[in-house]
Amino acid sequence: LTRSIDIVDVPETFLREAWLTMAPTGQVIGGIAVDGDSSQPVELELPALGVSTTVDADSNGRFELDLDPERWHPGRPVLHDVVWRCGDDELTDSVGFRTVEIDGTDIVVNGEQTFLHGISIHAEAPSGGRRAHGPDDADTLLDWAVDLGANFVRLAHYQHDEHMVRACDRLGLMAWAELPVYWGIAFDQPHVLEQARQQLDELVIRDRSRASIAIWSVANETLPSPERTAFLTDLVDRARVLDPTRLVSAALLTLPTGGTEHVIDDPLGEVVDLVSINQYLGWYYGDRETIADNTWRSVFGKPIVFTEMGGGAKAGHHGDADEIWTEEFQAELYRRHIEMIRAGRSGTGGEIAGMSPWILKDFRAPVRVLPGIQDGYNRKGLVSEEGERKLAFEVLQEFYAELATDHVRARQAPPE
Repeated sequence: LTRSIDIVDVPETFLREAWLTMAPTGQVIGGIAVDGDSSQPVELELPALGVSTTVDADSNGRFELDLDPERWHPGRPVLHDVVWRCGDDELTDSVGFRTVEIDGTDIVVNGEQTFLHGISIHAEAPSGGRRAHGPDDADTLLDWAVDLGANFVRLAHYQHDEHMVRACDRLGLMAWAELPVYWGIAFDQPHVLEQARQQLDELVIRDRSRASIAIWSVANETLPSPERTAFLTDLVDRARVLDPTRLVSAALLTLPTGGTEHVIDDPLGEVVDLVSINQYLGWYYGDRETIADNTWRSVFGKPIVFTEMGGGAKAGHHGDADEIWTEEFQAELYRRHIEMIRAGRSGTGGEIAGMSPWILKDFRAPVRVLPGIQDGYNRKGLVSEEGERKLAFEVLQEFYAELATDHVRARQAPPE
């Protein structure tokens, strides 16, 4: 076991589900499910908002509130205390309200065009080579993301500890939450789909009150096939039934094309809200010197998000910027990608609407065996397995500060 287990004593009638969020329309919506005597009324309180009411839910347990709460914004989080009661059962929570939607190739949060500038994170502790566990590890990892200047984190490639998403709520970090549907699983097997559906249900039901969660991801790096596309389409549809308020995506595998003009036409792009791609120009393929010349678009007219990009370096290993595995090489690789993204951003003539490079910190990977460099670790982190920041951390930090300044200026600019 790598996470804590709670044994909860509940009365005969209790709230199995109780959630609140905000739809893209700005309407506060929620849902309840009662185990036991379902005729028992459910009471809801939001003390700071003056709400004390008995929930009037429809046959699906869904309801709406006539409410206009102060919004939760990336970098400016606002959380509201919530109390639920049903008979002898009482639950408390802290919930934020915000909208997230797409407009063409833009991602729009609370009515504002928002570029997702973030970082990918594995559930590995800040040091010691162990799995992340509990609120302290979550706070440390996410504090690093805040120091980086991120407004967004990709929690890959599986469901992270609940402490992570609750910390994202408190810190004002948007989050991508992902299922472990990865590479070449048996997409043609009904029992595999049933397992994925169960994991999706558990994830969405647990976290649909979390304002930080902006995107549900149903997969990572799956090769196109009719069986795979049908499998993932089923999960996308199910996610929208459980939660119609958030974006749905999947990290697509992008293979080299031999040129600098890239057109994404994976059929899954028709189904998802964001065209999210993993690419490693200048590392696994492509010429680092020409990264800035690369252009990206999709045939779907939707926002493109780089869910992975980057390259490796061992902390403390220095040399010429052309010497692989040095911090200087990794930093230069990031500079070239930043040039490409500046030129291709959505709102400036391109379709790129976000990025979460791979990855915040070096993590254990037994297949990475290069002696003296990898030693059982994937070295693509911006910090080492013990938290030492590499040169690329500052390179990306400076770019994210630039993006944050641009966003503030855009918010303050008078309407045309």
